[in-house]
Amino acid sequence: MRRLPPHRVNEDRNPRTRRTPMSAAVAGKIVLVSILLACPLLKAEPVRKGTPARTGEEARFSRSVTRVNVPGLSVTDQDGRAVSLAELLDPREPVVVNFFFASCASICPVMTATLAQMREQLGREGRNLRTVSITIDPDQDTPDVLKSYAGRFSAGPGWKFVTADSAAIETIQKAFGAFAGGKFNHRALYYFRPARSDTWVRIEGLAGSTDLAAEARGVLEGAVANR
Repeated sequence: MRRLPPHRVNEDRNPRTRRTPMSAAVAGKIVLVSILLACPLLKAEPVRKGTPARTGEEARFSRSVTRVNVPGLSVTDQDGRAVSLAELLDPREPVVVNFFFASCASICPVMTATLAQMREQLGREGRNLRTVSITIDPDQDTPDVLKSYAGRFSAGPGWKFVTADSAAIETIQKAFGAFAGGKFNHRALYYFRPARSDTWVRIEGLAGSTDLAAEARGVLEGAVANR
């Protein structure tokens, strides 16, 4: 019997099942795909204030300049004292305002904690900056509730938590362009105003305490930059 050459011993003699050698081009593509799959996914860095968003990214917050006609309504603070909102937001002093409600379990505690961190970062530099947090749930947020809530975040002097009747709260929200139809639809909003000015910086979104401190320093210097 004639023997096959050694290099053909393991070759499949059936032409239907015989394997064709892989080309170098195909092999190269397989290697490239394997490398790409093995690489970790790239995570987009958060967009910071003053940094334009790249394609496919979203900024953490937006900044705009607006004017607010503060209504002359009465509000009540966490100590049960009634005061005019216009007096509380005294135009002779720099101020920051936000809207929240005490039973909120989503963005409100984040916003309040961020304001607390902002105030801590400013230290003595921010002693003249008045902070006013206005509830949008006046039926539940009594002065006692507000006082307890303020205590959770170690809110010190210069930080007021206020409530009013439902109609007044809605009017105040509309004056700031913050009314969204109900407490569960509200947005993360902060408003900064320098002393002796009716121009406010509106921050929408989950800005960090460093971002808010930068805005606070601007209004403390008496300026609102259109950046």
